Amino acid sequence: MISEFAGSSTSDLWLSQYRDCACEPLCLTVEKARFVIAVHAGHGPACREYLGASAFMAEFEAAY
Repeated sequence: MISEFAGSSTSDLWLSQYRDCACEPLCLTVEKARFVIAVHAGHGPACREYLGASAFMAEFEAAY
């Protein structure tokens, strides 16, 4: 699941950086945004991590 996005040490780092549903995700890349979406999927409309990553991906996909 998570390992398909990055190696184990990278995913551990990202899990610690993007763990708080009350904070918006910062310094996203496409790979990080997909990771955040996968980790926070199902947390509901109050999860700012999920919403921020989803908005990032929507903008990215609209640009390409």
